[in-house]
Amino acid sequence: MNQYNDKRSKINLFKEYGYVNFEEEILRKFDVDLLDKESAETYTNLSESHDDFIKDSGTEGFINLPAHNKNSLKILDSVVTHPKIISFLKEIIGSDYKIWDISYRVSKPGDNGLYLHQDGPGQLNMAILLNDNKLKNGNTAFLSSSHLIAKSQKSLKLEVPPLILNMFSFLFDPLYGKRGDIFFFSNKTWHGRFANKSHKENKLIFIAFFPKGYRYNRPWSDDVLERSKHLAIKSLLPTKNDYKDAVDSSCELREQGKIYNHKDHKFTINIESDNYLKNNTNIGVILKTKVIFLKFLMIVILFIRKGYK
Repeated sequence: MNQYNDKRSKINLFKEYGYVNFEEEILRKFDVDLLDKESAETYTNLSESHDDFIKDSGTEGFINLPAHNKNSLKILDSVVTHPKIISFLKEIIGSDYKIWDISYRVSKPGDNGLYLHQDGPGQLNMAILLNDNKLKNGNTAFLSSSHLIAKSQKSLKLEVPPLILNMFSFLFDPLYGKRGDIFFFSNKTWHGRFANKSHKENKLIFIAFFPKGYRYNRPWSDDVLERSKHLAIKSLLPTKNDYKDAVDSSCELREQGKIYNHKDHKFTINIESDNYLKNNTNIGVILKTKVIFLKFLMIVILFIRKGYK
């Protein structure tokens, strides 16, 4: 879905499709250049044996970005405290949200892509694009509006492998835009990654927001919290106490029907409720047709695999 020519509000676009390119020039070019430069240097110099290094399914990078890049906190502070960003976040994820992860990701040429999946309840990812990418090369793929499907992908047995995602790429929409763009997506939206068939790396920074009372990975180190003490972003960085008092945001919560709800939660938790989806949303014919087609493809693959055994 090309949202560039759609004049509806970013909140409404997000609620309908499960993702949105903010397009606003939130970041200065100088700041994008600095984030790109320092992140690339850290990635190059960080040992693959380091706990923060990522090497997974065709992508590489590192988590815990502020611990490695001294200038990143000030730059990211200007992003997450921008009035338009705050307004969007409060409407989509609710109040008292936290940032549990900030990572740098690189899809390299030859990356075969990532299977279509969902992540834990409530999670909202912000992506900062570090290069232009308006093609389906190493960028995140979405099944538009799939966050409004009541049943989970796992229960439907539709965690689609990269082979199908790339072979039938017309079914999916890419996280695309220009360098410096800010993109949001619900991690309940069925998403994967297109293969990188280009000769260029696709680079971005992910900032993982979670609603009040949820946790992910680990709390921020004392060093990062100390360096953020004069910045507004500090209130968004969870401490050890926040970790202790929170619920782990895992897919099992969705499968077991044990979603944690709080009065301050908004859309990203609301869509975990069958009643909310029934009363406030409508699944279109196009999405239903895509899901049926994907189900057929998965049955064919299962049949072929059994034939080879």
